[in-house]
Amino acid sequence: MLAHITDDPGLLAAFERDDDVHAVTASEMFNVPRDKVTPELRRRAKTIVFGLAYGMSEFGLAAQLGIGKTEARAYIEQYFAKFPKVLQYMLDIVEEVKRTGYVTTVMNRRRYISEVHTRNRPIREAAERTAINTPIQGSSADIIKKAMVDLAREVLPKFPKAMMTLQVHDELLFDVPQSDVRALAPEVKAVMEGAYRLKVRLRVDTKVGPNWSEMEPLQ
Repeated sequence: MLAHITDDPGLLAAFERDDDVHAVTASEMFNVPRDKVTPELRRRAKTIVFGLAYGMSEFGLAAQLGIGKTEARAYIEQYFAKFPKVLQYMLDIVEEVKRTGYVTTVMNRRRYISEVHTRNRPIREAAERTAINTPIQGSSADIIKKAMVDLAREVLPKFPKAMMTLQVHDELLFDVPQSDVRALAPEVKAVMEGAYRLKVRLRVDTKVGPNWSEMEPLQ
């Protein structure tokens, strides 16, 4: 979603190549070859990407990574240097919400954020982070809800014994008779991946198991 909204060429290219985006980010940020990216560097890159997307401050990032505030600031600056359109998006969206009073998701759902005009700095900065995050997280919520509606209309009527029982962020959980799993799973995957057309392909993995804690990739 971040790549789609920011239109950053580095992020878009990584998705088009079907790369491990967090490994690519770590390679770019820490100036190491892709095959030399360690799990720790990948973890740090992932934390930075999600943290900035969700409006995390340098103080919050420092706490998440267990590093000093100065080091966290340096990581953020490195990330913006490698993916400049992400920074431009953040600046633009804050200006937009100050001008209009709201931000929108990809499906044009509005969120009004009046606190961007307060003189109280902590409240204002929190509102700005909300403005940055809402088009990303809110759009993701739009898409999963659209997928749920599409599944209820197009797929589940074919499988009367199957039930969509739970949504957890970008995951959907189904109770399905074992005899229906192989027929249902590819239809669910196709509908979820096609719920909304982004600049990068949505990819969905399917897992199956007797309960939620014993799930294995569907072969």
